[in-house]
Amino acid sequence: LVGEADRCLNAGMDDYLAKPVRLKELGDTLARWIGEALGRDRARVAPGKLAANQSSVEVAVGPIDTVLFEEMIGGPDPEMSALLHQAYLESFAPLATEMDTALAARNAGVLRKAAHAAAGAASSIAATYLTDALRRLEARASESDWSGAEDAHHEAQRRAKDVANYIEAAN
Repeated sequence: LVGEADRCLNAGMDDYLAKPVRLKELGDTLARWIGEALGRDRARVAPGKLAANQSSVEVAVGPIDTVLFEEMIGGPDPEMSALLHQAYLESFAPLATEMDTALAARNAGVLRKAAHAAAGAASSIAATYLTDALRRLEARASESDWSGAEDAHHEAQRRAKDVANYIEAAN
């Protein structure tokens, strides 16, 4: 969220990491704080600042943005990828069922929460297109826009199937 880091830091937090957490960013932050705790003089880098060779926008190719995913896990790591993909599949399946049930029952609160949790699961593996569809579903549920929710739900289902097929082919 725009300005969230500033609000948190101004409220007294010592640092800020946005989700999804990227392992490199987490490691850099931990190293900075551990270094300070051990009395090492380390220059603090403002949270959210990108290195000169980093881009804030990556082009997603396929159901999972592999460039972003590898950045999140610290580089190419087939074993870690397989573990995270499996964790995603296991967490997403019950959320998909919950979304189906909530939509059929026109339960906006449950649908919104399930779509939000599912978007978090999708973003944890850089399934950006699916994440976007789930965020639209969450927004439509918040507005009790059932026609829009139906459309977003169908799109999320299609994209979730694409992600599952991608994971199956990759592993």
